[in-house]
Amino acid sequence: MAYVWGILAFLFFVFGLIMFIGIINPNLFNKKLKEGQRPLTRKVAMFSWILCSILFFVFVGIASSKDRPTPTKEAVASIAPTISPTPAPTPVLTEADKKEARIKLIESQFSVWDGSHDGLTDYIKKNMNDPKSYDHDETTYRDDGDYLTVRTVFRGKNAFGGVVKNVVIAKVSLDGQVLEIVSQN
Repeated sequence: MAYVWGILAFLFFVFGLIMFIGIINPNLFNKKLKEGQRPLTRKVAMFSWILCSILFFVFVGIASSKDRPTPTKEAVASIAPTISPTPAPTPVLTEADKKEARIKLIESQFSVWDGSHDGLTDYIKKNMNDPKSYDHDETTYRDDGDYLTVRTVFRGKNAFGGVVKNVVIAKVSLDGQVLEIVSQN
């Protein structure tokens, strides 16, 4: 049956090719007109060419999709045991990659805007007399292997309403949690 659709597709291809020539020069088809016959115009040739092109692609699609054998359950079952999923290879990280990942993990804990440590800033604000008066000055850190030692200098209002400068030094985990306040003044 695919041959029939293929032959139809070929015929529409040839007819479409003829109509394409009619678009370029319709006078080729109008030379030997008998009386009462209408001449071929570019508009009619264009419409015929578009129609032939559409039908050509439809018949090609039908011819190529039909008569494909569908696999039976037995055929699929006989192939399935031979196919085994291969595990994805685990990426091998070099020392440079590990070091870069650690630096990114540490830097992600600090504000891009002012350099403050997000976890330590939250801790300080929770323990201030007036959290709205918090004004960050500077933050530095030291990587101590298992944890970071973070030093933050900030200003804030004391119990009497005066603005004072404070320094807090804390041990912070690598995921940003405050572990211990080392010193505070």
